Amino acid sequence: MITIIIAGLVTTSTFMFFVGQQRVYETQAKVLNLQQNLWASMELVSRYARAAGNGMLGCVRPDTDPTGTTDNGDPPPVSNAADTTDVAGSPLARAPATGLRAWYSTGEFRIPPIWVVDGGATNPDSLTIAYGDGSYGNWSDNDLAATMPINTPSAAVMTQSTQAKIFPDPPAATPTDFMIIFDQSAAPANMARGCTLLQITNVDIAGNQIEHGVASLWNPQGANGPGMVPFAYNGAVSPPATTGAIRYLGKLKWFRFWIDRSNSVPRLMMEDRAADPANVGVIGQSEPVAEGIEDLQVTFACDNAPLNGTIETAEWIFDNENAVPAPGVAGNCNHPTMIRITLVARSEAEDTLLREHKDRGTNFLEAVENRQAKAADAYRRRYMTTTIFPRN
Repeated sequence: MITIIIAGLVTTSTFMFFVGQQRVYETQAKVLNLQQNLWASMELVSRYARAAGNGMLGCVRPDTDPTGTTDNGDPPPVSNAADTTDVAGSPLARAPATGLRAWYSTGEFRIPPIWVVDGGATNPDSLTIAYGDGSYGNWSDNDLAATMPINTPSAAVMTQSTQAKIFPDPPAATPTDFMIIFDQSAAPANMARGCTLLQITNVDIAGNQIEHGVASLWNPQGANGPGMVPFAYNGAVSPPATTGAIRYLGKLKWFRFWIDRSNSVPRLMMEDRAADPANVGVIGQSEPVAEGIEDLQVTFACDNAPLNGTIETAEWIFDNENAVPAPGVAGNCNHPTMIRITLVARSEAEDTLLREHKDRGTNFLEAVENRQAKAADAYRRRYMTTTIFPRN
């Protein structure tokens, strides 16, 4: 009997030990999985954020230019209208005057290099990035040889002699590359008044002409889109009299990162807006990046109040202290110097080992930037923050 009792105690102890080890193993496996999703998500988002604005240099005025009240500096690339449904349509509808003038089959709109929709105190943010893939990196790649008059978005783009040959000739049936028309008479202050985006449909080297025809839905059709040419892009036969210029953008890359909370497990989504701008905001047009990404918070800053080479706390926008400055006033952050991105990953299901912490109210989604903490639960979480310095 003594032997049986001792053997039973040893067996029970051994069983309890392995049960505990199994729980630890399962917990660590869950944590490892959410950490991997978090690392992969942050690497992807930060990589795109660093490329923001490539080929679009000067298409957002960094501050108020001296040409008068009608040409105030662009507003910050933000909106504080919370996208609480995650499918509420294009956040760019709330971008009044910043970025490239673009046109798609449904009409005119703007494409800023960076656009942040603030989720406020209770919702994740969304981050939209745009850049040119294949841009030569030059301020100007060509000069206009003939003026594009105001409100003539379909007018031919005539280049200086032999300069059209630097642009790749696209396949006639599937145009892919874009160009930007802008005014360099008082660059960079006046440049954002122009920055008209057109898709190249043919390159006529002999005629010194870059065509942007109706073969592309990105190009205005006939008299549509008059605002695409807000003022005359002046051209001349010989430089330096010309002020209208052309920049090769390459392929337009335009992505939105947002959190889908329509299912039990939240996930980070990546939406290719350039593929079909008419359907922006539809979940079916987005692809999941990683499961379990619960929150995305974005804040950014400019060195402008005061201008001293250092980013002060008061210069951050959408953090836990500051609201968005009013458009058209000193201190606007129109061309961010720094972007801080925070991602929060959580386990797919609640962990039974954290039930006591939930009951005591000590385990919860912590406050991040300007989003408040949430009610206690039993999910395991990991947080990651990185600071990006945009290259353009």
